[in-house]
Amino acid sequence: MVTSRTTGRRRFSLVGVALAVVALVAVSVPSASAQAPEGTGDPEIVGGVPVGSAGDFPYQVALVLRTVASPADGQFCGGTLISPDTVLTAAHCMFLPASAIDVVSGVRDLAVDPGQRAHVRQVRLHPGYDASTNEADLAILQLASPLAATPIEVAAPAQAGVWPPGTTATITGWGDLTGNASFSSIMHVAQVPLVSDADCADAYGPGAIVAESMLCAGQLGVGGVDTCQGDSGGPIVVDNGGSPLQIGITSFGFGCGLPDFPGVYTQVDGFFEPFIKRFLDPDDPPDRVRRPSARVVPGAVRIQWRPPFFDGGTPITGYKVRILPGGRVFELGPRARSLDVVLAPGRTHTVKLRARNAVGLSVPKTRFVTVPRR
Repeated sequence: MVTSRTTGRRRFSLVGVALAVVALVAVSVPSASAQAPEGTGDPEIVGGVPVGSAGDFPYQVALVLRTVASPADGQFCGGTLISPDTVLTAAHCMFLPASAIDVVSGVRDLAVDPGQRAHVRQVRLHPGYDASTNEADLAILQLASPLAATPIEVAAPAQAGVWPPGTTATITGWGDLTGNASFSSIMHVAQVPLVSDADCADAYGPGAIVAESMLCAGQLGVGGVDTCQGDSGGPIVVDNGGSPLQIGITSFGFGCGLPDFPGVYTQVDGFFEPFIKRFLDPDDPPDRVRRPSARVVPGAVRIQWRPPFFDGGTPITGYKVRILPGGRVFELGPRARSLDVVLAPGRTHTVKLRARNAVGLSVPKTRFVTVPRR
């Protein structure tokens, strides 16, 4: 774990990860003497046992470096499959672009099992994520191809009563086994009791725990069972009538398995709507385009925009620009971000922009532009 609540569970010590992010770590992570990141070692769960098979926890996935062939050498965080092409993880794990990350599922032993591997095509951080406080520490990974494993159900607000303090929860991952750089390539599992918000706040001090968006688990006064370095982004799960229900995401903590400091998890039910739910299947038309503008430039009007925040669950295939009066329509490709068009002077024109995916068109965004007389 960490020596301060501001860094969270991270795993940067693998050679491949270190080479990829050495410059970023130098500017974004506090000095080791003050705040050692949770990822200062290779990959497990403190006080846990090896899982029997990957099929015992099919929803658990490993986040790995795309350029590293072996998951055992490239794994840096965990996550959960919440739909065939969607993974839920911790925002603090996202220190690399989507193009550098793969997701591996169906793996017990990272060094042996081939599993199923998929590229990450989009990373969506929760817009409220604050790295300095660990609030809203969650992110969605949209995959380029679906995975065959069974997704897990994510807790919604109406299910909050399923996990009162004292409830036994399950934690899994490929993190540090002891808190002292003792690692294994095999997924481990452990059970921990949930801790009340009041007890957790007492442990971490004023302002450290946001009760509405964080939950805590561990054996207060005893210790010995916890998530640790390398478990970030993985799940904490409770039984819901015989089915697993994910109630949290491994986020941060002080030390690993210490008696006085439970592990802290992002509580997902408060983020289910509208953030998590919108990424679940079935796919939808995309959100509206962002930051549209229309301005006069020499000889033309320049129309510009940014892609939607959410593509609907399937890639953007193009953009449609309609100009009124006249009804001219321009169909553009998925990488288009601007259009220069000649419009009649001395009048105001209406520009309607829409994004398109395989499901359909977004709601239009409208801008008005007045072209001066020559």
